[in-house]
Amino acid sequence: PQLLWALLLLLIPIIVHLFQLRKFRKTKFTNVRFLREVVTESRRSKSLKRYLLLASRLLLLAFLVLAFSGPFLSNPEAAKTKETVVYLDNSFSMQATEDNGSLLETAVQELLASIPNEMEVTVFTNSEFYREASPKDLNNRLLGLDYTQDQLSLSQVLLKARSLFREEGAEKNLLIISDFQDRMSAGPLPTDEIKLHLIPVRSSANKNISVDSVYLDASIPGSPQLTALLSSADPIESIPVSLFNGDTLIAKTAAAFNNTNRASVPFSLTPGKAINGRIVIEDPNLLFDNDIFFTIDNNRRIKVLVIGDQTADYLSRIFTDDEFDLTSSSTRQLNFSDIPDQDLVVLNQLPELGRSLGNSIASFHDNGGSVVIIPSTDLDIADFNPFLQEVLNTRFQDKITDAREITTIRFQHPLLRNLFEREISNFQFPKVDMFYQVSTSQPEVLGLQGKQPFLIGGDRAYLFTAPLDLENSNFQRSPLIVPVFYAMGKKSLAAPQLFYTIGKPAEVDVPLSLSKDQIVKLSRGEEEFIPLQQSFTKQTRLFFNDYPEHAGTYQVLSRDSLIDALSFNYQRSENSQDFLDPDILGDHQIPDSIRSYFVSLEKAGQVTELWKWFVILALLFLLAEILIQKFIP
Repeated sequence: PQLLWALLLLLIPIIVHLFQLRKFRKTKFTNVRFLREVVTESRRSKSLKRYLLLASRLLLLAFLVLAFSGPFLSNPEAAKTKETVVYLDNSFSMQATEDNGSLLETAVQELLASIPNEMEVTVFTNSEFYREASPKDLNNRLLGLDYTQDQLSLSQVLLKARSLFREEGAEKNLLIISDFQDRMSAGPLPTDEIKLHLIPVRSSANKNISVDSVYLDASIPGSPQLTALLSSADPIESIPVSLFNGDTLIAKTAAAFNNTNRASVPFSLTPGKAINGRIVIEDPNLLFDNDIFFTIDNNRRIKVLVIGDQTADYLSRIFTDDEFDLTSSSTRQLNFSDIPDQDLVVLNQLPELGRSLGNSIASFHDNGGSVVIIPSTDLDIADFNPFLQEVLNTRFQDKITDAREITTIRFQHPLLRNLFEREISNFQFPKVDMFYQVSTSQPEVLGLQGKQPFLIGGDRAYLFTAPLDLENSNFQRSPLIVPVFYAMGKKSLAAPQLFYTIGKPAEVDVPLSLSKDQIVKLSRGEEEFIPLQQSFTKQTRLFFNDYPEHAGTYQVLSRDSLIDALSFNYQRSENSQDFLDPDILGDHQIPDSIRSYFVSLEKAGQVTELWKWFVILALLFLLAEILIQKFIP
């Protein structure tokens, strides 16, 4: 624009034309009449020529100045700064295949081919982000992008994108490239200053087959059976299934779907043999759910010690030999040195506890052991209360000889959570003839009529408020007794399960007491990590949530010594075939493709340059001046 000051140069031809300097010379002419006519005609012609030359020179200079000033016409939006952030979904569902490869591979290739070379964009995925990167930088990073089981919801995508936009007042464009599984959102997207551009990518070949789960049936002594559960998006006839122990193939069979969507495959196992197993199928669609890892260690049984003079045959029917090592002892025959080796101690209707036994059980609990207390009909309240106060922050109060029914089940208590398929409200209530009132801060698990607790506790200590013998209660014959005691036993030792799901909280106890500066780590090939851990006298508790990141069987190591093996698998939610309809997600645009989005973005920022036209006009007026000089006398 500063060049427009050069328009002042137009004054020069004006001045020259106004003050033309002429030299006159005398010429003899004999006929004055003819002289007057010639002078008149010459003045008119020269006056016209002079004004035409002035106009052409003025326009020539004007168009030259305007050409060098860079004139252009633009879209009103073109002058506005634009910022683009791209979300690229790299969850496992993007493994679905098309003609040119997986959905993710195709999307990456199209994205890299569509971004203009001079443009910098910010790209983020479910696991990574690359801020203001050029196509060349993105090429090196995105072509090696790995899949993940993590899936950001659409609200999380928007939240992350807001943190990545930098320029205030710029037009903010968020390009979302995803297959839009229905678990990404539950409703319309909020509308704000961000312009949303949604590009759904879907596979037309929706024929995924998945190994969903595996479970062990050890109900038949000497004949353990492992069953794999499979599903298919479309009904099929059958598919081969292989069972490996490590890298060794130990069984192969076919899963018979019989033109349905589900199948189960049983495998007979060798009794007492430890297995680091893997069940595998071959399916070209989604690859992450083609196998499932599991670990079987038959040497780990939960140790349960029942202390009391009362018989407790019902406990032997619950704590069976395949999972538990059950021992019973009277107080007179009890060997106190056996207590620290147990996982669960049941104080079965002891009339009194005694200081020595109370201290041993309290120390056992402090070191990670679990305790269940069943009171006696003739309980010595004063003797028990110091122990209860220390372990459960609870005190016995009065003995109530009033029959009550057990009517309350706290299904959300940690002991019962996920133990029942559904909440039961209509069942035959067991009853008690007498119970003890208690003063406690512990949460209730089961409750009596009149808002009195029947079973309280948590954090590895539980207390029944009534004796469980048949003379006082029919709780032994109730269906509730099995899941309640079984859950207490299983939670007393976080023994390794067949497998764990990555991303879900889990606790595992390994038989190792750590010394100072000693740690437990998990290793699989080149992948290695140290989980959160808590050391007790005879075991170490490991906590898992975000790690590991990859499915497989991991060695549990301490000082390079093998302690155990644990298997982890990906969540199966990524193989869902239910997708969102982008049209119901709110105010947004749906470009035809990734390329069409960047083309439209580039067009919106383009301007129409006019300098060429002004140069052409300047040349035309230069030509006009030449013609005037030549043809107008």
